Amino acid sequence: MTIAYQFLPWARRGLARAHQAADGAGPLPARARITVGLTLQARQDGVPAAAVAGGIDLSVYGPGDVIGIDPRLVVRTDPPANVRNFEPNYLAVIDFDPPDFPWMMTPARADAAQRLRPWLALVVLRRDAVALPRLLPGAPLPALSLTAAQVGSELPDLQDAALWAHAQALTTRGVGDVAGLALELRQSPERNISRLVCPRRLEPRTAYIACVVPAFDVGVQRGLGLPVAADARLGPAWHRDAPSAMDLPVYYHWEFGTGPVGDIETLARRIKTPDKYRNDAELLAQLDHIGELPVAVDGDHLLFEGARPGQTIFEGALVSLDFAPAAPEPTVAQKLEGMLNSGQDLASAGTPKPAKVPTLSPPIYGEFPARRHAVQRGQVGMRWLDQLNLQPRYRLAAGWGAELVRRNQDEFMQAAWEQVGEVLAAERAFSLSRLSRDVLQAIERRHLAKLPDHRLMALLAPARARLKLQESLSLYGRIEAATLPEELFDGAMRRFAAPTRQTLRMALWRGRQLGLPNVATQMQGLVNLFANAASQVAQVDPNRFVPDGLMGSRSFDDIPLPADLDAVVDLAPYTGLTETLTGHEIVRIRDGIAAARQQAAVSKRTAPKMGDVWHTGILTETHTLRIAALQRAAGRHLDVAEVDQLVKQVSKPGAEGVLLSVAPEGAVTAQAMRIDGRNGNLKLMGRAVGMRGQGPAPRAIAKGALGAVPVRALRQYGNAAVFASLPSGALGQGAEAVVIKVGAPGRFEPADAAPAPEALPTITLPPAEKRRAVVGRYAQAFKDYQARAVDPFEALQVSIAPLDFALAPSTAQARARIDPAQTVPARLASTLALGGQSVAWNAATGLANPFLSTRLDTAFLASMRYVVPRQWDRVMAFPHLAMPLARKLELFAPEVFLPGVGVLPDDFIMAVKTNPRFVEALMVGANHEMGRELLWQGFPTDQRGTPFQHFWQRLDGGVDIDFIHTWQQKPLGGQPGSSEMLVLLIRGQLLERFPSLNIYAYPKGPNDQRPGASGPLDADGKPQMDPALVRPPILRGHLGSDITYVGFDPAIRPTEANMQNWFFVLEEHMTEPRFGFDEPDGPGQDSNSWMDVDWSEAGVAPGACFNGANLRGAPPARGQAAWNTPHAAMAAQALMQRPFRGYYAGSKLVPPKK
Repeated sequence: MTIAYQFLPWARRGLARAHQAADGAGPLPARARITVGLTLQARQDGVPAAAVAGGIDLSVYGPGDVIGIDPRLVVRTDPPANVRNFEPNYLAVIDFDPPDFPWMMTPARADAAQRLRPWLALVVLRRDAVALPRLLPGAPLPALSLTAAQVGSELPDLQDAALWAHAQALTTRGVGDVAGLALELRQSPERNISRLVCPRRLEPRTAYIACVVPAFDVGVQRGLGLPVAADARLGPAWHRDAPSAMDLPVYYHWEFGTGPVGDIETLARRIKTPDKYRNDAELLAQLDHIGELPVAVDGDHLLFEGARPGQTIFEGALVSLDFAPAAPEPTVAQKLEGMLNSGQDLASAGTPKPAKVPTLSPPIYGEFPARRHAVQRGQVGMRWLDQLNLQPRYRLAAGWGAELVRRNQDEFMQAAWEQVGEVLAAERAFSLSRLSRDVLQAIERRHLAKLPDHRLMALLAPARARLKLQESLSLYGRIEAATLPEELFDGAMRRFAAPTRQTLRMALWRGRQLGLPNVATQMQGLVNLFANAASQVAQVDPNRFVPDGLMGSRSFDDIPLPADLDAVVDLAPYTGLTETLTGHEIVRIRDGIAAARQQAAVSKRTAPKMGDVWHTGILTETHTLRIAALQRAAGRHLDVAEVDQLVKQVSKPGAEGVLLSVAPEGAVTAQAMRIDGRNGNLKLMGRAVGMRGQGPAPRAIAKGALGAVPVRALRQYGNAAVFASLPSGALGQGAEAVVIKVGAPGRFEPADAAPAPEALPTITLPPAEKRRAVVGRYAQAFKDYQARAVDPFEALQVSIAPLDFALAPSTAQARARIDPAQTVPARLASTLALGGQSVAWNAATGLANPFLSTRLDTAFLASMRYVVPRQWDRVMAFPHLAMPLARKLELFAPEVFLPGVGVLPDDFIMAVKTNPRFVEALMVGANHEMGRELLWQGFPTDQRGTPFQHFWQRLDGGVDIDFIHTWQQKPLGGQPGSSEMLVLLIRGQLLERFPSLNIYAYPKGPNDQRPGASGPLDADGKPQMDPALVRPPILRGHLGSDITYVGFDPAIRPTEANMQNWFFVLEEHMTEPRFGFDEPDGPGQDSNSWMDVDWSEAGVAPGACFNGANLRGAPPARGQAAWNTPHAAMAAQALMQRPFRGYYAGSKLVPPKK
């Protein structure tokens, strides 16, 4: 079930539920009396005695006892305070946190129709008709001073006050599930509130004051500080049918104002699509060419003297979906080429200086970033620089960009000067990094490039964990994954094998005398051996080597024997041991080692025996630790194997524990124990067993109960815990039983002091473990142990599988990773931020900063995650101006931004597309003029930067052009990241009054009549929209005061054919419930649903208050018996307004073709 609002006509809790008088049945007292009591009944001689009842009358607070409310109880007001454009078709409401707050002081219960009057009411009064509440002398509350006429015109009729207060629950329960609803509200009290509704229909463009006031006359008297009689009866706070002047106390108030007529639904339904103007041929023709404007070319006859001016089609920032640019004018391009190139021709012709005539030619927009100061008409269709400057419509767009800079130069320069410190610091860092790169490259060429691969690997050892060779693998990881020992490249090994080492230099000299290879060659051979281990398994198999001492030491083989075998031999020179042996002892050791080797060569390993553990049991780690504790207590070594046999011997059926004791002469005795479950006594059972056979118990062990354990503790922790935790010496120390207590949870200890030092060492432990599950696991583990004891390699299936290390490729990758041409820019990028942007590579957005180099390899940048400005022949650092130029152009020249904008009808929506050719041309002109302005103002620049990258007001934070100096030799509109985008143009009051309206696109299925018609099913089995398919806009802007445009991702192709595949949705934000009726939309058929009822159908004029009769007379209530006596929940359900969602099929947003 989906979560839904459920309205209740009233809510009660506590003593208020004990009211007996029904509301409306007669006069109600100002304070109700409630009897509470108690009935007692006893039993006498097993027979119930007569019940005795008693009670007491209580007087409950009523509306005449309230002198104020805590404003923290107010959860929400609709409209919020000080709002000035509230929709007049909605009603004012106020929400309270306690769900029973409006009826808390009403001294009655609901009547048969579930109607219960609240003790307070919400009224809305025109601000120009009444003054603000003011505090009267002696009154605890501020009050409104009203004349009789104001009471009759500004206040609602209290006869239907029960209709304007209700409780609200947010629940999944059905309407009739009262018990389930009560349970849900107890578990989640934050889901319920109470609400007061003012029944006054608001007037447009009017200021109001909303007040929470008493609904009963005693509340008015109390709020004004007047006495309330003890026997007072409740009456209405005012009488609209017989009004009189009065002061009305106010508990809470706020002010607001209404806007013009029309809510979101009303204004959205007014919007028309182009197909509604199918019969207006003139308008459709204008819409087909929106964004196009014929303009004169060479109006001042500079290109063609005496000729009639030509004409071209100017393209705006937005154009129709089927727009295609016109072909270039070759004659104009020829004339412009000569004019634009005149200055460059003079500069390169070598004309003598006196013959030169000062010439001022028009600018070539984009010449500095492109480093081209002449244009070619033959390249107009292929290169952006020639196309922009030789086609009048694009030169005009660039000129508008330059004009925007000239008109806003102070603002732009202020932003630039704020960044000058960063620019200068960056320039210095760039220069120093260039020096660093050159120095490091020289070091690399002179030293590192000459090193063989194995020596370079050793040199790079400290950095190998930071040298990334693959996406998730470093040089260290590649070495670790291979058989190659990393110790070969260890720093200590590198220093040991260094050719400059004095010892190795001497060894090298001696090696040459003997014809041996030098150390460097040997190290290289060793590295190559392990690097290619897969093809030389025998050379690296560790099983070939038997360490000295494993099968007998060979250290004694080379010790010379003295002539006199009784003489003493110092072992230090031969074995490093600081010991001495006689010649006879050395001979015996040699003979023993030789015999062991001979035996090992001819013998075969035999598997160890497990024994009859199924019968005798096993000892666990607990037993081992307890026996070790006994050894420490006895202060002597015990034969653990014999103690093991003793424990197993006394672990007979019925034994719950074992008591071990050590006699002064070292004899160990074991005896079984058990615990009497009735009283907790610890007792010995059977006879004691000693190491030398069965014998009597030692004299210090008593025959009776050795101790007593609390029975409750035994039941909680078990008998085994006693024997496994008692400290040594706790039992068997005398004739009296030891009292045992629980110390730490699960551990037992004597209640008295520790035994005397002369006491006999004893300890308790559990019997040998004989449970089948435990012994079974032990037996299985022992079988594995037996197999390993015979041949561990065969049993464990261990095989030698060496892995090669690609030494040459890894070294080549490492050399590339430490190339100063890459590392220096990366280091610089990680420490700089320019124009408020990081100088870092982002995998999602690519080059994020206007100072980043694009001449580095893209794949390398993606792996390095950093990029920096070019270190040589670079563009100078420049300021980053993030303001979108579209906003400047919209305000300055809307007809340039969208030629033909004036033909758009009121309340109209249509689809157009962006024009990337116009955008690129305008941005080139703006950046060209900004470079000139920076130079004029003395800002450090080479005029090659791109301060402006933002044209559109983007919602996704993206840029609209890449840096101009990186543009490819392509026509305008063809640069990377420059794509046409679909744009919705919406004209009307809807978005002017409700700018936060949700707008998005949603895919349209083949047979869908609404968004989500073929989407996934919700919990109720109804199709719904898939949130993952919603496409929000990525740009938004405004033209004038009543035109809004939103643009979508280029993935929604801006073509007439693709428009068939999309819905475009205008949606009101989900909010708390709002109440009211629709605005009247002229005469028509009566509405069958409360969702479609308008104020005219309810018969309520603007400014008037409506009542139950108006509800009964509305079309959905006519002829319905339930509406003869409606209650507050019914009124709330009828008045609740659902959030509006309007949608348009994409095919309807394109002007129809004749």
